[in-house]
Amino acid sequence: MKTLRIFLILLLKGLHLIILVFSVAGWAAPFPTVWWVHGIFVPLMVGQWQINQGTCWLTNVENFLRGDSKAKSQQQGQFIKGILGRCFDPIPSDATLKRLIYGILALSWGLSVVRLLAMNL
Repeated sequence: MKTLRIFLILLLKGLHLIILVFSVAGWAAPFPTVWWVHGIFVPLMVGQWQINQGTCWLTNVENFLRGDSKAKSQQQGQFIKGILGRCFDPIPSDATLKRLIYGILALSWGLSVVRLLAMNL
């Protein structure tokens, strides 16, 4: 059972990483269908964060599988902090991270929308 739990945690981390890459770089794909999916997905993802007190549901599931019952406020940005912790010392503040994440997502989403609009001109 422990092996299955570890496998599921690794699977969730992989899925989280795929979603992160798609959310940031989906606009760069050469296919309009990807821009449409990206244009719809990013706002839904951000909305899900808002509904879930700033936490991705994948993080909730991963913490459940680990047996970690952290408060929602401690889970916010946990995946991103884990990645940035390997790049920065010290990790930027939560407020800075939030502005950075939302800014990058807004830019990425906007680029998908612009590409869709430019395609129809």
